[in-house]
Amino acid sequence: MSQRSLKINIIEGKDLKGLDSGGVSDCYVKFKCGSISTKTEVIKKSTSPIWNFMINIGNVEENTLLQFECFDWERIGNNRTMGKTQAFVSDLSSGAKRNLMDQWLRLDTKGFIRISYEFTPPYPLETTEPTNSPLSPNLSVGNSGSMYNPAPVYFKPIFLPTIPLEIINNSSSGNSTTCHFILPGSVYQTRPFVCGEFVNCSLVINVFEARIVVRSLNLSFSGSITYKGRKQRRLVNDYRDLLLGYTGGVTPSTPTNNLAAGVLTSNKVVLERGKHVFPFQFFIDKTCKSTVNLNDYKVNYYLAFHGDIVNQPDIIASQEIKVVNLEDTVYKQTISPINAQTSKSPLTGGNISISCKSVKNSFYPGEEIELEVEVNNSSKKKIKNVDIVLNKVEYDGTDVTGTTYQLLTMTKRFYPKIKQNTSCKQMIVIELPSTSQCFGLIHSISETKMIRVEYHLLVNLDIPSCVDLRLKLPITMVQPDPKLETLPNPLTEIGNLPRYIKDWTIRNFYSWILFKKQCPDAITLNPEFYQYDLSGSDLMQLPTETLYSIFKGAGSRTQELVNDLQSQIFEIKSVRNFLKELQLSNLIDYFEKQTITWDILLQLNYNDIYSIKDITLGDAKRIYLKIQQILNEQKQLQQQEQQVVSNLESVNLQKSE
Repeated sequence: MSQRSLKINIIEGKDLKGLDSGGVSDCYVKFKCGSISTKTEVIKKSTSPIWNFMINIGNVEENTLLQFECFDWERIGNNRTMGKTQAFVSDLSSGAKRNLMDQWLRLDTKGFIRISYEFTPPYPLETTEPTNSPLSPNLSVGNSGSMYNPAPVYFKPIFLPTIPLEIINNSSSGNSTTCHFILPGSVYQTRPFVCGEFVNCSLVINVFEARIVVRSLNLSFSGSITYKGRKQRRLVNDYRDLLLGYTGGVTPSTPTNNLAAGVLTSNKVVLERGKHVFPFQFFIDKTCKSTVNLNDYKVNYYLAFHGDIVNQPDIIASQEIKVVNLEDTVYKQTISPINAQTSKSPLTGGNISISCKSVKNSFYPGEEIELEVEVNNSSKKKIKNVDIVLNKVEYDGTDVTGTTYQLLTMTKRFYPKIKQNTSCKQMIVIELPSTSQCFGLIHSISETKMIRVEYHLLVNLDIPSCVDLRLKLPITMVQPDPKLETLPNPLTEIGNLPRYIKDWTIRNFYSWILFKKQCPDAITLNPEFYQYDLSGSDLMQLPTETLYSIFKGAGSRTQELVNDLQSQIFEIKSVRNFLKELQLSNLIDYFEKQTITWDILLQLNYNDIYSIKDITLGDAKRIYLKIQQILNEQKQLQQQEQQVVSNLESVNLQKSE
């Protein structure tokens, strides 16, 4: 592969934190890549600065890390950080191969910075001729014409010699082979995938038998628009045979041995007992639509898997995924201010006027709308309240009337009351409901001859003994940042960690790393981490070298994490081995239900042991005598160590004299 040089242009920022008075900042960006460190000029009094700062980095590798940090410049004192972000060169090169030459990068606090990039020599675009092969299409043809599918990329499968105990205990199929999908970033919440980017997921096959032989592992990714039960347009249609991951995408013509966990013979693969993880990748074209589920209009995307197993029932799995187009999110929202007014003259004389202003007209569910309401009253009426109503209007097909759904109603009081020949200007905060609080709250949609979804904010000025004065404010509903991950409460997660590592769920394992050990790099700097999908029972069965591979993203803290896990595993396994040595394996479940670890076991006296349910007098005595034997051995060992230390001190003392 030829070496490439890279140029970066830091173009602009958006929605940055305002740290100075007036809600603005004096913004600049500090860039670092290896030994290269530079910064842009300072743009004063702005939260949307434009820098257009070009950086020539030179030759780069795919794993080269680019770091960006935004600062607020201070004339006196230290400059204050406004947020930082980072990207690997591989993230940019994947975009360049799809002719995407700029990206918005989200800061870890608030706001975004936009960069463009240029590789020399440029990457060839990933386009190929159409093919009729069902397993490796590069261009699929649907009702709307052609859909771009990059050439398939096949990843080497991962084998773990472990079977999750929860699957064994809950299996209703007699401990036969099972499968399921893993979606990255979905431990705490459902993560959407973004149009114009790759879908990176994994399929897990848990083999319970000694081994199985598979002919094919066919995987499909499909997406379509459905209107009134009829498919209108196919958005995505791509296929893979995951068995080709053993050969890098090449169909074998002769038998090949010792591939990953089994033997590849012709087009068949032997999978040994354990967990087999098959990473895969699909591409979502940037022209695809966001996922929608209305009564008559639906946009859905599915992963579907079918495994052909020799002399056994086939295995299947399906998973619906959420897709978001950036045009429907805060990334591409059009910032148009709200500025509307109206007035009326009551029969009793005078005039009443109302005006509403806001800095923007695009909002996402759960956001607060700050609406400045100004009322001028030269009539004899006293005005107390203003009513706020949020309506969603759905237009079906060519219907021009639409169906209205009331999503929010609220009443705000004016303090003081607006009397004759007075005026009032008041900031009203409207808290939009979240998608979990209000079913059917989706982004604004306009699909010709199918569906149109609009939102209106009605501001009604309540005038006593008179027809209300109303303003109708059209607003655009968008989706929040699809890449923003909201983590749960750390104290709650730590408090929910089971004492026994064997009882940990996948979520518990993530929480232990993020909150208990406070080492997010173990997850964020290891793109393969999510593929392992490990619970506590899995961790107890893994060899030490696999643990090092799992925690490789932790860098210098890898050894610390491995040691901590092994210490917890030792506390459990030592009790099991202790009981097995005494031929009392029937007591293992009881000891573990009582969370008796090795350190607690050594503190038990005879009465504690004899109180165990269904234990005989002889067994209790054997356990007690064995514990005393271990304690005596430990005491003797400590005495020997102390004697060695004492002898060394005596020798050193004699030498000094």
